[in-house]
Amino acid sequence: MFKKVIYILIALLGFALYAKAQTANPVTIAGKVIDENGTAIKAKIKLIDVAENKVVEQVNATDPSQKHHFGFKGNYLKGKYLMYVWAEGYLFYSTYLELDDVEKTPRIFNIRLKKTK
Repeated sequence: MFKKVIYILIALLGFALYAKAQTANPVTIAGKVIDENGTAIKAKIKLIDVAENKVVEQVNATDPSQKHHFGFKGNYLKGKYLMYVWAEGYLFYSTYLELDDVEKTPRIFNIRLKKTK
């Protein structure tokens, strides 16, 4: 009985180490944040790893003067992410991203925020 428990614990540890050992892939996530009229606005953005419930990237103020107002270039593990965007005086925007292990092209977003009434 004791040997079975040891084997099960070793197997579980092996699976846990395998999951942690997954390699991260370089991914670019970029885009613009505009209002209902198409005017660029400053916004805050968080990219959250859903499985870890952890912020992995954050922009405290987008830069409307650039081609892409924001850009995240990082090595992200395969999985689900939440991108959360908000600006003062506007309704927030959020979307789920599912990154696979062979992302080749940048993810480009044109995010349109609506004014609060």
